[in-house]
Amino acid sequence: MAVRKRLQNQLDELEGSDIVLSELEKTVRKAKASAKELARQLTLSRQAQAEWLESELMHTARPLGMNNLKVKISVEPADLGPNGADRVDFKFAFNKNQQLLPVNGVASGGEISRLMLSLKSIIARTMSLPRSHQKVYLILRCLNLTTNTPHIHIYGDSNIPSVLMNLL
Repeated sequence: MAVRKRLQNQLDELEGSDIVLSELEKTVRKAKASAKELARQLTLSRQAQAEWLESELMHTARPLGMNNLKVKISVEPADLGPNGADRVDFKFAFNKNQQLLPVNGVASGGEISRLMLSLKSIIARTMSLPRSHQKVYLILRCLNLTTNTPHIHIYGDSNIPSVLMNLL
């Protein structure tokens, strides 16, 4: 008798599986449509912020001796995934007449360091970060205000207040 009841329950579940499957397919369609809409919004935001970041990087890197820096951030379509439906590529040129390429193909160690300092400065200005990360912004800001030379030598620069030297 117990076997018959168990088999009847399984048969009932199988007969109702079309309804369950239909409901699950409907849920998947809604989730996919929602994900596509969110990805579309993310794409628009990335495109707007890419232009802003290009400009900010070039402006922030200029006092660090990177007067010829060119930056191109492209937002290209990609398959929908957990990070949206875009592929974001960063390309740089550090010298006049240099082709825009990924940073690992064109930058020296010093250029990468100055580029990272610029990025950290931008992040510190635009986000609320722990105090230790804000030191980078403070140092860069002080250098911008106190240094008149296009290339900054951080160590041994007499224009940098001793308080900032202690932060380095």
